[in-house]
Amino acid sequence: MKKYITMFLFLSIAGTSCKKDFIQLTDPTKISTTDLYSDANGLGLAVNAAYGTLQDIYGKGTSGTGMYLFTDVPSDNSNALVSGAGLGDFDLFTVAPENINLATQWQSLYKCIARCNAIIGRAPAINMTITLRDRYIAEAKFLRALCYFNAVRIWGGVPLVIKEIHPLMNL
Repeated sequence: MKKYITMFLFLSIAGTSCKKDFIQLTDPTKISTTDLYSDANGLGLAVNAAYGTLQDIYGKGTSGTGMYLFTDVPSDNSNALVSGAGLGDFDLFTVAPENINLATQWQSLYKCIARCNAIIGRAPAINMTITLRDRYIAEAKFLRALCYFNAVRIWGGVPLVIKEIHPLMNL
């Protein structure tokens, strides 16, 4: 009898958890790009997100290292006190292409560039005051230029992407 009750409970729980609406949940905190670029408030949030990538670029975000590895550590201004994660390589000028800090910085810079390109490309279609729209576009252009300035200081010639790249574009 106990075995039948246990099986009944298991099947009833399994039957209710496999409903389609249980599996397909939407994140209530996620803002879709169509909603984000629909009004002045959303565009302001997009500009703030572009500024947010500077935390990773300059070392206060998830990357943890930042530009000081590429600017101060190889100079006489600073030393790498630890050699973990390839940090000492910058001090000794022995940075290998597989150094994780190179890839992290590249991704952070181009994430900011991608966000700025989206702002610059989508802002003209948003119904808002011209002054505010021009300000947001100017801020995005400045941030994009700052990212390219830092990228050129690190790698020299880098790909110049000045338009938003859509993931489903036909090439």
